Amino acid sequence: MGQEGFYKSLFSLVLRCSCRFVKFLDADNTAFRVRTTMLECPYDHNPSDTDKEQEFWMSFITILKQADIFYELTNTQLELVASICGEKTYQQEEPIFEENTPGNQLYVIANGEVAIQVSSSLVSKDQKGEAFTIATLRRGQSFGEISLVDEGLRSAGARSAQPDTHLIIIPRDKLMLLCDTYPQLGYRLMRNLAADLAMKIRHTDLQVREQLTWQPPSS
Repeated sequence: MGQEGFYKSLFSLVLRCSCRFVKFLDADNTAFRVRTTMLECPYDHNPSDTDKEQEFWMSFITILKQADIFYELTNTQLELVASICGEKTYQQEEPIFEENTPGNQLYVIANGEVAIQVSSSLVSKDQKGEAFTIATLRRGQSFGEISLVDEGLRSAGARSAQPDTHLIIIPRDKLMLLCDTYPQLGYRLMRNLAADLAMKIRHTDLQVREQLTWQPPSS
């Protein structure tokens, strides 16, 4: 074996033994599961699986980049977040979650629209409790942040407002573990969450003021 062949074999061996690990909690919160992504070897590798996984991750990263809560996260940090994401498609009028139910997931809209709803009895005493839409969210926007922060009950419900609404789902426990493991990622995420929640609170406050000050036209 020549010198070039020796270095190629050594480089291949080193890369095959090099892994990137992203640790996160299993769904039952009792054990760690380790996801391993082998680094590419320029001399000897099968690109099909790696390319498919990279394409899958890049689709998540492209959507996460559009969300305000991931503003200024680096590509590496976005890749870490993408590694814990799931996805689900909802049909029109299909509920995503109900008001006053436990919540432990954050949602980012990949495609479609989502109506954020509260009981109309909270807005007007004359209503009988039907769902009242307070906001309609679209591609790149996120929701479910409040329960993500305080682990309380959902302050509003969410329902798909278009056919084939595609959502990225981020579990709270895995996201918090990422924040603990990577403090800079955690700092940027919490800063962005605070800014996003403040904007939504201001928007809701304006809506409440409009409801309180609106007077029906006199006959």
